[in-house]
Amino acid sequence: MNRLIPLFVLASLASCASTTSFLVEVDGLAAPASATIQTYALDPVTPTDPLLWQELAGCIERTLQERGWRRVAEADAADCIVDVEFGISAPEEYEATYQDPVWGQTGETTSYVADNNPYTSYQATSTTTPVYGITHYETRAYTAVRYHRHLNLTAHSAHDEQLLWRTRVRSSGSSGDFRRVFPFLLAAAQPHFGRSTGKTVQVTLKENDDLAAEIAGR
Repeated sequence: MNRLIPLFVLASLASCASTTSFLVEVDGLAAPASATIQTYALDPVTPTDPLLWQELAGCIERTLQERGWRRVAEADAADCIVDVEFGISAPEEYEATYQDPVWGQTGETTSYVADNNPYTSYQATSTTTPVYGITHYETRAYTAVRYHRHLNLTAHSAHDEQLLWRTRVRSSGSSGDFRRVFPFLLAAAQPHFGRSTGKTVQVTLKENDDLAAEIAGR
C-alpha cells in the first residue's frame, strides 16, 4: 500500500515552490568540421503535433541563435540538418525519505528569587521550568512520482551526411509537463551544442533562470 505524503512534507514542498530547480545532464560530441557551421535546418525525428513542434522548434531556434547559427527553411540551403528527438517517460513511483523532527523535553532551567528582607535569615526560592525542543529525528518514507525527460539533437552535413555533432540531454523530476521543462533542457545544453563536453556535465537551473525564460519566448 502506498503511503500518503505527510502534511509536513507537503508544507515544505509548497514553501519551496518558488525555488524549484532542474538538474540536467548534458553529454556532447563534435567533429572538427562542426566549427564551420553557420546555417542549419531542423528535422523532427519524433512524431508530434504540428502546433507543438512549432513551439518547440521556436525554442530550439532561439537557443542556437545564441550560438551564432541561423535557421533556414530549406535543407538544401543549410550547412547542416539537425535531427530533433525528444520525449518524456510515464510516471514512475519511487520510495523517498525525509527527516521528521520529534519534539520533547530537552532539559530544564532553574531560577532563584532571593529574600532580601534584612530582618529575616537569607532565603532563596527556586523554580524549575522544563525546556522543550527537538530531541531527535526519525526517518519517514513516502511514495513520490518522477518523470524522465530527454532531448537528442544530432547534426549532420546537408551535403554529404557527415556526422558533425551530437548532444544528448537528460533530466528527471516531479514535473510531467514537457513543455514547461523543455526550455530548461535547452538552456542547460546551450553552451555545449556543437562542442564536445569530454564527459557528462551536470547543470542545475532555477525556475526563474533568465536564459530559459528567453528561450521560452517570455
